[in-house]
Amino acid sequence: MKKSEIYVPFVPTPPRVVGCMLDMANVGRGDMVCDLGFGDGRILVAAASPPYNAKAVGVEHDKKRFHDAKRLVKHLGLEKSIELLYGDIMDFDVGDATVVTAYLLPNANDAVKPKLEKELDTSARIVSHDYQFYGWKPSKKQELIVPTPWTFSYVPGSDKDAFGISHHYVYLYEMSKIR
Repeated sequence: MKKSEIYVPFVPTPPRVVGCMLDMANVGRGDMVCDLGFGDGRILVAAASPPYNAKAVGVEHDKKRFHDAKRLVKHLGLEKSIELLYGDIMDFDVGDATVVTAYLLPNANDAVKPKLEKELDTSARIVSHDYQFYGWKPSKKQELIVPTPWTFSYVPGSDKDAFGISHHYVYLYEMSKIR
């Protein structure tokens, strides 16, 4: 797959899933968290903030999302902790990352897999939201059921709407177990 064929729509990761991803990867002060396709920047902001206090860097191909996230990072005063890059994830060197976060579609995971294998240190961890890296065995997998306030449904016999729920999966991969 050519890098120009990688397309991933922006779908925000719920805050509870962000926390699960960072907790599962055991993110801390000494980490460099890299988000592939950072969207609105929420994973980077969470990683750079307490309780994680990590350095964070991400790459985004959507200009509007890139500029919106840049404004958010500046507004929060996190410019020293977060580096935002505009461009293609295939042109971005992930070699300094100790943790890589991804919410990519399966074809995009397949495309970046050789890059991660080549560039990441054996101590690096990869956390994927919803989609596995096929061919790799996750060290951990967690299912989360998250209320989605934007999905309402009518409950028969009730005068109230019910919040919808969505199922999310988080997969942790450790490079030391992949190689």
